Amino acid sequence: MRYDRARQQPCDTDINQIKIESLSRIRGQPQVKAPKDKRLAIAELFAGINQNLVFGHFELDMHHGLIDYKTSVILGESELHDDILDANWWAMDTFFPAINMVLCGNITPKHAVYGVLRK
Repeated sequence: MRYDRARQQPCDTDINQIKIESLSRIRGQPQVKAPKDKRLAIAELFAGINQNLVFGHFELDMHHGLIDYKTSVILGESELHDDILDANWWAMDTFFPAINMVLCGNITPKHAVYGVLRK
């Protein structure tokens, strides 16, 4: 099962795709990679964002620059509920502007996190 959604951002990047890897993990993957010169800044950004999240977390593959948002749940015999997908979409929609600010501008990770959290 695959859920796709794309939206234009200031850098002309697609926001994300959500894939259901298993019945217990959902990954949001922005269709953008962090270039080598921005990876430390993105890692710092994710550290700042993740400490404010209760459900799920952002990850950065430092070798390839791949960005993920992962949400894991224990489902047992229950079904995947829309609330779980909504939580994943919320995190991507809320924090993608901060990712974009760091990748495409000269905004520090600290200022990018502050900018999206004060809205």
